[in-house]
Amino acid sequence: MSYTTGNVAIHNEKKDITPEYVLREANELWAKCRATILERKIQPDDRDAAHALMSELRQSNKEFCMSYPIVIRYMCEMRLYHSRAFEKFLRRIEKQPWRSESEYLDAQADYVMLLYKHTNARFDTKAANNVRKNVRELLQKEHDLFKEQHKKIMDRVESKEQILRERSAAELIEYFRKLRADKGLPPAPTGHSATSGTANICNTLTDNTLTNNTLTEHVINDNIASDATELKITEAEVDPLNAK
Repeated sequence: MSYTTGNVAIHNEKKDITPEYVLREANELWAKCRATILERKIQPDDRDAAHALMSELRQSNKEFCMSYPIVIRYMCEMRLYHSRAFEKFLRRIEKQPWRSESEYLDAQADYVMLLYKHTNARFDTKAANNVRKNVRELLQKEHDLFKEQHKKIMDRVESKEQILRERSAAELIEYFRKLRADKGLPPAPTGHSATSGTANICNTLTDNTLTNNTLTEHVINDNIASDATELKITEAEVDPLNAK
């Protein structure tokens, strides 16, 4: 099964995912959500319990919840859902699928407005429009915060990966230096004309000119192969435990 955020009629291996199919799943999810709330006696102000339930539904109905997060959020946190409102939402995005982040957030706000109208029999148009406006602003703030936090996390990951690359290179350099010493060979030559790939890495590190992605896997492997050939290192010397 597969959904998308921009088209509710999606082809997969077995069948087309139609608006009717998605609507039926939403109705089943709502029934399951209400039953669980009653069974566990979850109080309206118990956000932790609501989030736990939402996590469970995201596991059991992963694709639906990824495609329509606002729907599952209002089911669990606000205890609000209306089949007719969701059906209109599906028909709307079927005719006008979102093609950007901004249009996606607009559509989420549209759903909340439809939900408000269908759960308030005597709704006021001005009030409904205010609901949409407030929800849209809130979603934008949440979206911006998520992107900011995601960037910070990725920056930290990249920084740690860079440290690991430099550490791995330093360990390789020390390994080949020791092998040279054990074999009674002079230190590896330096400079651009050096025959030792590892020596070049050493110079790079010493000159503090190492940049991101310089020590890619294939470069390191080439350097190892270069030193291994020059030193005539056997497989047993490199990895005695796994040598045949």
